[in-house]
Amino acid sequence: DIHFYHSKETHFFSFNHHKGAEWYQSLFDPQGESVVMEGSPEYAAWGRSEEIAGRIHELLPEAKLIYMVRDPLPRIASMYVQEVTNTGQALPFSQALRAWPQLIDGSLYERNYQIYADRFGADRIHVVFLDDYRANKDPALREFCAFLDIAPDPVLWEERAAKNTRDEKYFDHPLMRAARKLPGFYQLKRLVSPERRAALRQRFGRKVEISANWTPEDRALALEQIVPDAPAFLARYGKPGTLWTLEA
Repeated sequence: DIHFYHSKETHFFSFNHHKGAEWYQSLFDPQGESVVMEGSPEYAAWGRSEEIAGRIHELLPEAKLIYMVRDPLPRIASMYVQEVTNTGQALPFSQALRAWPQLIDGSLYERNYQIYADRFGADRIHVVFLDDYRANKDPALREFCAFLDIAPDPVLWEERAAKNTRDEKYFDHPLMRAARKLPGFYQLKRLVSPERRAALRQRFGRKVEISANWTPEDRALALEQIVPDAPAFLARYGKPGTLWTLEA
């Protein structure tokens, strides 16, 4: 019932918006599925939520939105590794935390939720807590299917290997970085199997060997912004304040 963009992230409403709606539509080739989906994390993680929510609402005012959230501090650490991978800048974590405001912005869930709720209405946003999904996928997936008005499919309940883990992070070869900017790159990319793409990354890329090491000062800096935001979001969904790491 679901047609998902093959690479998950189109980045259309953020980095690729200048390419236009026709380009965006060309990325999808549904074959009668009732739901068409894509997912790009920076839609609620770059300090541009108001701008991006407006763009989505202008083109897709009836869209349904799924917002998956996790413990704010591990999310920041994960995004840091992803940003290092994307930009090729091996900036030490402590410096990045101060130079890249999007690291913390993406963990301000109540703020970002309210921006989208104001545009689309709360009934068009389905929030998934990663902790719940990991603990018991069955009810999480049933709620997901109910939100999209589709029948639950047993194949969703199969255990599958995690994707996009830290072990899979490689810096692009300069030629690959240039190729990504060429017209039609992502259309061609879908013709290459995931296994082949992984092999090419390992052959021509450079392994990302960097991690986030929290100092007391770094934790205090992040929590200074997160603590006023997170309790309201947890309370909205009846979650205990102890669910996430909110103490220095």
